[in-house]
Amino acid sequence: MNMRRILILALLITCILPVSAQILNPIKWEYSQKRLNDSTEEISFIAKLEKDWHLYSQFTPEGGPMPTEFGFDKIKGISFKGKVSEPESEKKFEELFGVDVYTFKQETVPFKQTVKITGEADVVLTGTINGMTCKDEVGCIPMEPTSFSFKIKGRAKAGTPPALIDTITKPVAPDTTKGESAFPVKGGNSEENCKDYLIEGLATNEPAKESGGYWVIFLLGFGGGLLALFTPCVFPMIPLTVAFFTKNSKNRKKGLFLAIVYGIFIAGIYTLISVPFIVADVPPDTLSEIATSATLNMVFFVIFVAFAFSFFGYYEITMPSSLANKADSASDIGGLIGVFFMAITLAIVSFSCTGPILGSFLAGTLANTQDSYDILFVMLGFGTALGLPFALFAAFPAWLNSLPKSGGWLNSVKVVLGFLELGMAFKFASNADLVEQWGFLKRETFLAIWAVLGFGLALYLLGFIRFPHDSKVKKRGPFRLALSAAFFVCGVYFTAGIFGASLDLI
Repeated sequence: MNMRRILILALLITCILPVSAQILNPIKWEYSQKRLNDSTEEISFIAKLEKDWHLYSQFTPEGGPMPTEFGFDKIKGISFKGKVSEPESEKKFEELFGVDVYTFKQETVPFKQTVKITGEADVVLTGTINGMTCKDEVGCIPMEPTSFSFKIKGRAKAGTPPALIDTITKPVAPDTTKGESAFPVKGGNSEENCKDYLIEGLATNEPAKESGGYWVIFLLGFGGGLLALFTPCVFPMIPLTVAFFTKNSKNRKKGLFLAIVYGIFIAGIYTLISVPFIVADVPPDTLSEIATSATLNMVFFVIFVAFAFSFFGYYEITMPSSLANKADSASDIGGLIGVFFMAITLAIVSFSCTGPILGSFLAGTLANTQDSYDILFVMLGFGTALGLPFALFAAFPAWLNSLPKSGGWLNSVKVVLGFLELGMAFKFASNADLVEQWGFLKRETFLAIWAVLGFGLALYLLGFIRFPHDSKVKKRGPFRLALSAAFFVCGVYFTAGIFGASLDLI
């Protein structure tokens, strides 16, 4: 704490002594905890403020008021996943301190910390909370150090059936011998307590398989596969491949059968990518750690930027040509084996288009899942969307006449995807910045980047921006104009957020 802050605090304390004698403690803390899985516990600190009093964020800048601070004692058997999370704070300039401060003016302010359990023995997590509460036109009161303690059950011993693992825990009442007043502590998983602590806008990382579950993951992957279909590497292959099966077979029934098998093989090949995650039995908490790992989020940032510039046409990310040549040679073998290698050939030669999309969906799934089977279903959906058209158009060859002709619009699809990849890249960089508190990608900067991407996409669709493989836009059809207008609106939306508007989607 610098000298300026000490002098300000001394002045504040001197000015508010009469007030503090009447308002002894304008803030009370309540605690709860919830077991997310056998190796993860979520603990909550809920600040209850008296009317018109406010609390400062953990990320109050140097030279400002005292931030809210959570100090944890070192305990063997547990570790922390990320830092204490907090709700969105209100930014304002305070003349007294001469800096922008971040404050909470709501009467209930929840903070949460995710704890990773590494040992089998039960432990008691202890620590203290420090900070400052203020009231406009009255003054500020530094909080007395508030101690807390949580009893956390250890991990189940190896071989314990999941049904016998007890995940119901209750926080230990705070130690009242350290100078703080006693207050009620709520805990456990009862319905009553859930109602008490259900705070809108906060959600746990626990996957909700009951409401959609794997079908939702499958449909997300299916949507990614549909996007990949409308790329220059895949779309022109549909009529060529279907024609090969229908014209080179002895009868239509056999051609239809081989085309269906071809589609099934494509789905199977992409699904095989998820097998290592299933066979390795990756623990759920290991997958969820990706979301709070600054290093991995920055790796995803670099990968997504590389994908984006590949879609822009500056280079291509391809598989080794030797693999494609070997697969193509093997496809000359007759029967189902030949069809299988044809499917592998398609997967390899189309990788420059499907790879970035596939990588994006894999990265997104890894960063938001606690279940390794989610990866299987997203890959199954992706492969199914790629393989299904070959079977459908083989069954109904007349539909081929309704397909739009290949042309410059296919490259436009790639470029639009490139802009979206770039937006997602900065989302991962923002995650890393939030975890490590580097401060280089603050909310305003992040929104400015997304606004630029929105306006850039709108200008691109109108033909004012061109990339290496683009042809000149000669006609701006209704769909292109509508899409351009939609991205322009997105740019305006993010710009409004820079100047303080509340964005419900960010």
